[in-house]
Amino acid sequence: VYNLTSDSWSIKNLSAPRTALVATSLENLVFFAGGFSDQNSSSLVDIYNISSNSWSTASLTVARFGFVAVSIQNLALFAGGH
Repeated sequence: VYNLTSDSWSIKNLSAPRTALVATSLENLVFFAGGFSDQNSSSLVDIYNISSNSWSTASLTVARFGFVAVSIQNLALFAGGH
């Protein structure tokens, strides 16, 4: 995580290692969704709250990798993939 104010980097860990995941942000939240883990598609969504420096998790309705994420107004949208 890069902190513009202090011009410094820190390391944050997702709840599970994954490749081919997607990320998007919405206000003070950053979403890291899906991906490929242990030879399977993942439905895991790690949510980082910038304001409280805390993590929570959620699940996509369908496990997927290789998809897209976009945020618009008050929505984080995830579409496509395998």
